[in-house]
Amino acid sequence: MFERFTDSARHAVTGAVLEARDLGSDQVSPEHLLLALVSSGSPVLVNAGFDGERVRATLRAADPEVDDAVALRTIGIDLDAIRDAVSTNFGADAWHRAGRPRRRSLFGKPLREPFTPATRKSLENAMRATVSRHDRRIADEHLILGITKEPTDTVRTIIEEFMPVEELRARAATELDRVDVA
Repeated sequence: MFERFTDSARHAVTGAVLEARDLGSDQVSPEHLLLALVSSGSPVLVNAGFDGERVRATLRAADPEVDDAVALRTIGIDLDAIRDAVSTNFGADAWHRAGRPRRRSLFGKPLREPFTPATRKSLENAMRATVSRHDRRIADEHLILGITKEPTDTVRTIIEEFMPVEELRARAATELDRVDVA
């Protein structure tokens, strides 16, 4: 499936895996895909004023672990200090590895980073948008159309900090009309 993606769209999907990992998630959600598109400089999102740090901050605020950190802080435990100590003593990704057995294939190889059902649906919607428009390749704008066709609550919240979801969809479609996705 990824052979139909433009280089920038493929980079956004792989960037979503990295964004998910950086934010401490073991699954890639549509929010991570949106953040990766913003971070990679997708023209539609950049021209609409999307800011990677603001998107990242919204995702962190929506993380239920933030509530846990606040609760622990009230009894004198600093979760950030514990994370830093774990990273210093056991490696940068030790916190993310701890407590989560890695899924392995039949032959013991690690499986790919799992996409949530909503992310798979977003990618499917991007493919459908590509086919319905008779485009040959899936570009960033198709990914935006895929993410915004059935946005999760968090995606909707993030997008609406900058503009209405339907306006972003219209901008992505207009950009696709303007460029040739061959």
